[in-house]
Amino acid sequence: MRRSLLLLVAVVAVLTMGLTIVGTASAGGGFTFEVRKTTNFNSVDRKDISVRCPEFSERTGGGAYVNGRGSRRHVAIHKSRAVDNEGWRAAAHETTDNYGRKWSLTVQVVCVGGPR
Repeated sequence: MRRSLLLLVAVVAVLTMGLTIVGTASAGGGFTFEVRKTTNFNSVDRKDISVRCPEFSERTGGGAYVNGRGSRRHVAIHKSRAVDNEGWRAAAHETTDNYGRKWSLTVQVVCVGGPR
């Protein structure tokens, strides 16, 4: 009961920060889940964003991707790396001068854990 309550509090905290969380229970009694965060969808030529696992969990992986029609040919991710033991950070930039189309960058971290 206490474990479920603490996980619920962590999930509510993540959701109130504008993040997306998706996951399932693992065989070891913890939970494996992803936390995602996306930049604004606009035509700014450089974007940098990071996301962290909630308290009582730790990072097991992560990544980033670009959103927007045609943006995969005109935007490059130049940084996608682990941050400490809890998060992931990514940055991207436009590779075409005067690209001018809207795009966004999403970063995700895969977390495992939950209250012990």
